[in-house]
Amino acid sequence: MTGGEVSFERPDVQFLIDPEADTVECSNHSAFVYGRYRKLERDIPQTKWPCNACQGSGYIGQQQCEKCDGVGLLYETSVEQLTAPVVCDVMDGTETSFHGAGREDVDARMLGTGRPFVIEVFEPRRRDVNTVRLEGDINAFAEDMVEVTGLRLATYNIVEWVKELDASKRYRAVVSFDERVDEDAFTQAVSSLENSSIEQRTPRRVSHRRADITRTREVYQMGGELHTPTKAVVDIHTAGGLYIKELISSDEGRTEPSLAELLEVSATVNKLDVTGVYGESAPFEKDTLFRDDRIVESPTQVSPQSSEWMCTRVNQRS
Repeated sequence: MTGGEVSFERPDVQFLIDPEADTVECSNHSAFVYGRYRKLERDIPQTKWPCNACQGSGYIGQQQCEKCDGVGLLYETSVEQLTAPVVCDVMDGTETSFHGAGREDVDARMLGTGRPFVIEVFEPRRRDVNTVRLEGDINAFAEDMVEVTGLRLATYNIVEWVKELDASKRYRAVVSFDERVDEDAFTQAVSSLENSSIEQRTPRRVSHRRADITRTREVYQMGGELHTPTKAVVDIHTAGGLYIKELISSDEGRTEPSLAELLEVSATVNKLDVTGVYGESAPFEKDTLFRDDRIVESPTQVSPQSSEWMCTRVNQRS
């Protein structure tokens, strides 16, 4: 009657008819929007960050929580809060869930290729939306704090794909040293870390929420430039899961080898940007996971010495 195609694997809407009980149950399954986000400002978490003092309530007993000023959140906004409400409104859903391909530190920017993400919309009343227009709506709402690109309508399998696909990452770090560093020594140390295996114990700064174990991760490429004897810019391409701040600082010997260890000085990352996120075995933009015909090219990797921010190119089929 409607002219729609039946899907027996995962229908958008499912009816369960019980003739004996004379009942009909209707299930409106979630819709999924895939894309990549760039976080253009620091100190913005990926998702809502509830206050740990009041457990997100804003109150401790009858008193307003002093830590979050009664807001219930440790940060004013997040990538989730700057994107998901727009998608929920356009698709006329009841609520959303934000799924990211990993996450960057709160104080790091996400530039370049952007980070893959999925917004799941629960009980949507509208599914076939114009993703180009939706992109514009989100970017206007985010007011240059966050930018999204390459939005596509996706199948439910996209969430597992984005969360489980192994990814390599590119970073750019501004590093300071507590003592003067010789240029040749710096070049040799950076070269030594390239194509190396790193033994990394869970960093002290995240040990309260992560298991205290030692992981082995690979550095694929590394390059850098010593701007002054106490300041450098370093570009790194690594396997996912390597903590970059500790690769530089050594974290009191918990990361070996490290730039600080090789140079025999204290080293600190003052600013960190993620500049690329790439699927290791396959691109995140896998054609069979999408419901629309929009063409989104997977980001191209560049050498660590390049200053070019690689951006996803998007075309719309006529």
